[in-house]
Amino acid sequence: MSSQVFHLPLLVRVAGTHGGDDFDKFENWHDIAEFVAKRPDAIYYVIEYIDYRSTDDLYRKYRMIFYQR
Repeated sequence: MSSQVFHLPLLVRVAGTHGGDDFDKFENWHDIAEFVAKRPDAIYYVIEYIDYRSTDDLYRKYRMIFYQR
């Protein structure tokens, strides 16, 4: 059995939500506990935050769509 260790900051969201609701970035465990306490029966996605800003200090998101006929 392997154990996973999460390092702060973390991104936490309720599974099945994608619109930004029930989603936040957390810098400490106390705030995560408060967030989860609001919906203790929910399932959560938890990932480590990675700062991927470009050298101009802006974030970019690219989507690629491939269509084949």
